[in-house]
Amino acid sequence: MDRLLEPQNDLIKDDAMTFDGNTRLDIGAKYEKDFRRTVLIVDDEPVNLRILGNILKEEYDIVFAQGGAEALTIIKEQKDFLSLVLLDLYMHDGNGYFVLDGMRDDDSLKNIPVIVITAAKTEEVESLRRGAVDFLGKPYDSPEVIKARVKRAIELSIDRNIIVETGVDSLTGLMTKEFFFQYAREYDKFHPDQQVDAVVLNFCKFHLVNELYGRTMGDNLIRVIAMTAREVARSCGGVACRYNADCFYMYIEHQEDYSLLKDMLVQRISDILSPLDARIRIGVYPDLLPLGKS
Repeated sequence: MDRLLEPQNDLIKDDAMTFDGNTRLDIGAKYEKDFRRTVLIVDDEPVNLRILGNILKEEYDIVFAQGGAEALTIIKEQKDFLSLVLLDLYMHDGNGYFVLDGMRDDDSLKNIPVIVITAAKTEEVESLRRGAVDFLGKPYDSPEVIKARVKRAIELSIDRNIIVETGVDSLTGLMTKEFFFQYAREYDKFHPDQQVDAVVLNFCKFHLVNELYGRTMGDNLIRVIAMTAREVARSCGGVACRYNADCFYMYIEHQEDYSLLKDMLVQRISDILSPLDARIRIGVYPDLLPLGKS
């Protein structure tokens, strides 16, 4: 679907086109809601598996293993979905160091965070050296402490592996295109049956605005379009990014009728574009297959 919008009305004043400089990713609550994380608990004592599973099951999907070899097999099979491993050090079938070493030596596994479970304080340094990020002592701490440690380890892993690597667009505060595509891939993994639409907004001949009105005017205009794209995307249950200088992407839940989305865009952008004799081109790719699949 391809539509040209030809907005009218007067030019919005420059002082209305402000950006608060807040570069925090605008996905907080949605990210938490979209992705229920999976935790692997590894221990050869069934009672320990049951205790930790009961503590964490309300907030996470739980997978169990009763030995190192079994754990490493599960980690390799479910590496795209595992958010954390709780790993006992001493087991009959391959100890915890066997698992840590196997994960450390595999590039596809080494970024999955591991919290070691041990009663031996002397093992903490060696565990850290081999890749553990934290510890749970035996006997176990209170359930709230365990949940807090697990949550924090997962949050730090997400920050390190996704957000810090890609960041936000410094001009608009939207996702960068790298984070946007990573987010979309993650969303597809956790929602394989969800119909998702991709929407492209392209500001035609944007370079003329910079040439005729100056860079400041051009930047202000891009910010307003970005804020509009973000608001529209969120109203449709999705997210937006700045793909390049004058192009924006949205990844949203499938819409049967795009008239509402078009009307929202027209209403919010028309005051800006009309005096410039400029247009926004919208491309809609409905019911898109998950990104990365053919």
